[in-house]
Amino acid sequence: MGQRGWSLVEVMVAVAVLAIGLLALLGSMAYAVRLSRVTREINAANFTLVSVMEDIAGTPYDDIEEEFPNGQEVTEIGGIEITGSDYYKLQDQVVIVNHRQMEEGILEVRATITWRTGTGRDQSMSLTTVRTR
Repeated sequence: MGQRGWSLVEVMVAVAVLAIGLLALLGSMAYAVRLSRVTREINAANFTLVSVMEDIAGTPYDDIEEEFPNGQEVTEIGGIEITGSDYYKLQDQVVIVNHRQMEEGILEVRATITWRTGTGRDQSMSLTTVRTR
């Protein structure tokens, strides 16, 4: 007569294999959540910088140095305070615009955003453009 059902050893091996698979899945999910947070932060920083650069692009060449003093924090874009929604507001974010005269009639403009990541590290991103008269 044949045996029916599984032995205790077979059940324990099956549970061990299932547990290992679930732990791998949980590790992947934790990594995906962390990657999602990093991606959101980078997207928010990029959105803010592009908005600042669009504001600079819409500013007449001769007014750039007055409207965006060198090394000074930018607190508004197009007259709207940089607070954004919770999605686009980064922790401790600071946006600084620097510019330098490359030669007569050519101005290099760099906008840099710095923020504190969810893990407490400082992160920054910059965009640079050249404006001509």
